[in-house]
Amino acid sequence: MRLPSLDLPLRAAGAAPQTAQVEIDVLDPATGSNAPAWRWRAVWASPSWRPRGAKGRCPYCAMEQRFTLMGRFRLPKTVYCASCQRELYLDDVRGET
Repeated sequence: MRLPSLDLPLRAAGAAPQTAQVEIDVLDPATGSNAPAWRWRAVWASPSWRPRGAKGRCPYCAMEQRFTLMGRFRLPKTVYCASCQRELYLDDVRGET
């Protein structure tokens, strides 16, 4: 089964942005599928979805990896490269020029 996903730019200071694919869970409060949706309503800005994780290539070291998305999901979201330990940002697509 393929999960729905969003393509967001993965940015870093002084490096060309790469594309990261953010997998999302769609919550359905009517059927109760995929975890209790009422719990997520209090935590997430949008109760109908939540991110599972992101995968992409680090703009610095070009290492393909999976990023854990913990805490509130607001853009830009700070993530860290597991290989070079640098700070990266998942950015909003509307922020591109």
